[in-house]
Amino acid sequence: MTQNRPADPLVLVDPPHYSARTYDAGNLFVHDLSQNSRYRGLKTPPCPDRPRDSWRTGGVIQSHGGSVPRVVVLGSSHALMYSAMIDDLCKGLGLTVAFLCVDGGASPFFENRQGHSFASDALAAQFDRFRLHWIQTWRPEILIVADRWDGGTSGTAGFERKLRRFLREVAPFSRHQILVAPVPILGGIRDLNLLELVHWESRPDGTPGILRADGRQGLRNAVVEVMEKMREEFGGVRVVRPDLDLLLPDGQVRFLFGRRLLYIDEGHLSDEGAARLRPLFATVLTEALGHSQASTSWGDWSLREGGCPPDLAHSSHDRSWITNWSRPR
Repeated sequence: MTQNRPADPLVLVDPPHYSARTYDAGNLFVHDLSQNSRYRGLKTPPCPDRPRDSWRTGGVIQSHGGSVPRVVVLGSSHALMYSAMIDDLCKGLGLTVAFLCVDGGASPFFENRQGHSFASDALAAQFDRFRLHWIQTWRPEILIVADRWDGGTSGTAGFERKLRRFLREVAPFSRHQILVAPVPILGGIRDLNLLELVHWESRPDGTPGILRADGRQGLRNAVVEVMEKMREEFGGVRVVRPDLDLLLPDGQVRFLFGRRLLYIDEGHLSDEGAARLRPLFATVLTEALGHSQASTSWGDWSLREGGCPPDLAHSSHDRSWITNWSRPR
């Protein structure tokens, strides 16, 4: 019990990576996740050298084209898990992007309170005011909003009220609001090391065990229905569906692909998991920008032939993953 054994002694899968700390505009994951027994074997980058309240100065801004962010990402760790992939996409498109995400359950809605992310209600309120200030100042082309979504709401009715109120606050200051549907949560592994679980549950021939979504998948499906409903009220809303790739029809979750572990725990994608969804997000960004360009001139950015830059091609993925535009605002 006192030995520091490898989580996957037979090396059945490649060690997963997790770059979320690089984009955290708040507490910066001061602790190294890989030193926690639950995440032993996880590869994480060094902690960046910047203030823990960088949301006061615009968050984590990656300048890929112009001084004003054209893409803004909001959310908690469930937004941070996509951030490295989104950053790389924006770099390829020449779009400056700002990450106003904070780990620890920070809500993308303007409703934060004292908790893991903030030492007081006053600090949480400041965080919300600064985020809204930057959105109103920058007026970004694209606002990407991601969270776990199935917790902290009074059922789907409460979530619908919060989402509608949030969209009314941000829609006048952003052209497109991209809502990322929640990923399926793996059932029965909370507090367990996923690498170890793969090792324990694998069959003698190396075939991995089966993991299914937890009992709240029905609620997550209902949350997606609410998101879809918002398209009828807000013309710039799109709903992105990572769950359609990760959740199989029989309730199994695609948590492993070849030797790549797509999750780091029960609910967070690894960098490898986010990279699998790269074509989905690439399509969202290019189609949103193409829609903007068709309605008004915007910057120096132009769609390549075919509507999508070659390095962001998505021919191998089903376009039904992305909800098409509804009515123009």
